[in-house]
Amino acid sequence: MVPFNPPAVQGLGQFGGFQFELEDLGRNSLQSIAQTANKLAAEGNVSKDIVGLFTSFTANDPQYLVRIDREKAKSLQVPSARSVTLCRLHGVAFM
Repeated sequence: MVPFNPPAVQGLGQFGGFQFELEDLGRNSLQSIAQTANKLAAEGNVSKDIVGLFTSFTANDPQYLVRIDREKAKSLQVPSARSVTLCRLHGVAFM
């Protein structure tokens, strides 16, 4: 007979974890959501059973709304695929 440890259970143990998503139904500002998320993590860290709670959400990240004038781009002979690529590259720079 060879003893061995049972397989790890997702979310339990020293290296496990869980994910919690805080949902806004459109009634709160980004600052209010950030404040609530930080408060939730801080209150959870008071517990001796749960440690290392954190949030990666921040209300201070830059946000831009980009509108492409397709007619103007077409008149300047910019291929539509190029403008889509521009939006993707711009978005990746801030992620």
